[in-house]
Amino acid sequence: FEEFVDRGAIPSLYFEKPYYLVPVRKAEKPYVLLREALREAGRAGIAKVVVRSRQYLAAVMVEEQALVLNAMRFAQELRGLDQFNFPGDDLDALKISKKELAMAGQLIEAMSGDWEPEKYHDEHREALLAYIEEKVEAGKLQPVAPVGDVEEPAPRPESINFMDVLKQSIAETKASQKKARPSRRKKTG
Repeated sequence: FEEFVDRGAIPSLYFEKPYYLVPVRKAEKPYVLLREALREAGRAGIAKVVVRSRQYLAAVMVEEQALVLNAMRFAQELRGLDQFNFPGDDLDALKISKKELAMAGQLIEAMSGDWEPEKYHDEHREALLAYIEEKVEAGKLQPVAPVGDVEEPAPRPESINFMDVLKQSIAETKASQKKARPSRRKKTG
């Protein structure tokens, strides 16, 4: 880990893709130790990871009983809000009445509900799969030319000992803090 930050301090714009972290056999204790320490502190562990040959910033966070690695965007990948011309918040200048604002609030309230992600589906994907299935059944498909040899992914390590990684990270942090401290020795002479 690079550092630990308040979990709520990370704007959602940075998050790209979540991955569940699952401990390998005999690594349950350090997994739970890290999970519970993060939960108790209300922190996320910030790290850099490589996924499919691309480096990402990542936040390791607790989600119920799981550790989740959220691949994130680097700051330079995001455009700043100052690069856009958003309308201000002077409602009078925008000619927004209190009645209009109340009506918009009522509409939001009327359409409000509990978050149930299973209600939402990728309709475009479902329609595309149905179209492909229809073509297969009708026998209207053309053979596809082979793309070439596909590279085998690199073998995954058998296990990662979180305790060793945690100890190494702490040692590296202490070493970098010692280097950053100014010397307090008195000058003689």
